[in-house]
Amino acid sequence: MEGEEPLKLTPINLSRKGKIILGALVLVLGIAVVVFLSWFSYYELFPGNARFTLRHVEVNSRGWWKGKSAYIAAIADLKPGSTGLFQLNLPEIRSRLLQEPSIENLIVARKLPDTLSFTITERIPRALLGNPKSPFVLDSSAVVIHRDKCVKIDGNLPVIQYFREPIPAFGSRFDRLKPSVDLIMLTITDFPEIRIGSINAANTDYLLFSMYYQNDFTRLYRVYLPVKDMKAGLTHLMAAMPSVLRPGETRKTIDLRYEGRVTLK
Repeated sequence: MEGEEPLKLTPINLSRKGKIILGALVLVLGIAVVVFLSWFSYYELFPGNARFTLRHVEVNSRGWWKGKSAYIAAIADLKPGSTGLFQLNLPEIRSRLLQEPSIENLIVARKLPDTLSFTITERIPRALLGNPKSPFVLDSSAVVIHRDKCVKIDGNLPVIQYFREPIPAFGSRFDRLKPSVDLIMLTITDFPEIRIGSINAANTDYLLFSMYYQNDFTRLYRVYLPVKDMKAGLTHLMAAMPSVLRPGETRKTIDLRYEGRVTLK
């Protein structure tokens, strides 16, 4: 009003210690607000919101697991329609699925608003155990998997035979046969001219395997290969093949067990 003096605010002079205390109080208050809002968002906005209820299980896989959403849900004990998406324990679900022998790796992720996604990497069968009709197959790590619950098997998979040890349970590694699997993988990655038919794994120092060369399925060769440094042995084999293929050469057994020498029998 006219004639009244304006209100004057007297500044508060804080000591250095007071400023520190005030700053600390403001910081603590700010942290408390952030924590409260985070708590409210998680426990009220998500689990308490029907929009974020699990309704769909999505499976991304190129092999046996493709389209098996219901089976995945049963293994992981998922209950679509009655469980909040943010109430699911993803590490526990992943651990449960990794117990399946044919699953090598997987990613479990929430897809808002109502989907749980599984991206599965499946083990690839590389060898049959015992005979061509065996239910047991090995992947590149020598893990035992069931032929009816894995990626579709190539009808020409090598057969590993004549091992004496009992076959481990599905999902376990058959370490005794790892050299045989390593041999198969070497031919796939480094020596594609070689097509292995079968491997005799009776001996632990060397492998006796049958093979076709350069897709000529009219000639079957038998090869003795030391387990030690198989890549070097296969390199010697490749160097010897021109001699093996000479016109008139009828010997079809190739022995690489003697260092620096290739013997035809």
